Amino acid sequence: SGWEEQLAAFCPSLCVVRYAGTAGERSLALRGSLGPSTVLLSSYEPVLADAPELRSAATWTYAVLDEAHRLKNRESALYRCLLDELGLGCVPRLLLTGTPLQNNSEELFALLHFVTPELFDDASSFASWAAADPGSTAAEGSHDRSSSIQQLIRPLMLRRLKADHLRLPPKREVTVRVPMSGMQRQWYRAVLEKNRKALGAPSNARGLVNVLASLRKCCNHPYLFAGAEPEHFEEGEHLVHESAKLLLLDRVLHKLRQRG
Repeated sequence: SGWEEQLAAFCPSLCVVRYAGTAGERSLALRGSLGPSTVLLSSYEPVLADAPELRSAATWTYAVLDEAHRLKNRESALYRCLLDELGLGCVPRLLLTGTPLQNNSEELFALLHFVTPELFDDASSFASWAAADPGSTAAEGSHDRSSSIQQLIRPLMLRRLKADHLRLPPKREVTVRVPMSGMQRQWYRAVLEKNRKALGAPSNARGLVNVLASLRKCCNHPYLFAGAEPEHFEEGEHLVHESAKLLLLDRVLHKLRQRG
């Protein structure tokens, strides 16, 4: 895997143990010596299944969690398993993700609480602080809120941009209109029904902005809504099939790959 290759290249002195396969194979992996120079490499699913065994197998000193966007829901089985059953709340934690943060204070708080629960321990207070000033306009409130949040997370986040590391040709944009998937249409209609009064109000700019943001999430992927993606958040074709944009991208990538 990519992780094994990078560890071999940059940390050749570390012993890498791959934790995968059947229950018997995973049990065998834990019988070896898991010393202080050992890296246990695993996906999330085996950890969910074997959290008690993993917790008692060794004294963990650091946790690096890739695909950290899967931890945006504090009530998910994965979130609770990692913090409570596996005991990662007692060791330093580093979250990695290539998925941009959505404009959702609950999801942001979930990630911040996972990293530093001693600082971010009150979700309701954080949500109140992150909310835009009700006395300002929608545009002003959104800007002030965004600036405050950026200042808050700057010491905790290292962000790498493509423009800083890659030399790419100029971007050419092409607009392709595609029909939404069935699940997208379902959530789109639900958002409109839920906000019917807000859409009909004569002067409700802030409410309208929130509705438009939700409709945009529908058009991107319905799984952006809390509770839309089925537990246990497993990877699979459903991630592509529920989004018209990803379906189109899937077809385009096949053609581009054929062309080299």
